[in-house]
Amino acid sequence: MTTTNRPATTALVFEHRCEACHGEGLLYSPVWRRWHEREGEARLAWRADHGGDADWYASPAYVALRLERPAGPQEDPCGECEGIGSIPTELGHQLLGFLRRHLNT
Repeated sequence: MTTTNRPATTALVFEHRCEACHGEGLLYSPVWRRWHEREGEARLAWRADHGGDADWYASPAYVALRLERPAGPQEDPCGECEGIGSIPTELGHQLLGFLRRHLNT
């Protein structure tokens, strides 16, 4: 049996996952996160006082808290990757430049 020495193949990496958004392309709004934390705490406290089967979402406490919901979307595009979820590597930037030049975009 003979073996041949072949060079190891290397995968070309054109992009890597954005660490800021974990590849999702979106970041959850901190204002909304705080509101949901407050809502969760209020819901647990209300249910402790009114029983676990009580309907929190029909309660006056929830109706009042709901009026305090933040304006705007709950998720925003990630600023690191511009909402794509990945960031081009140097090789990826070279490929994008080539494509722009040849596709006239």
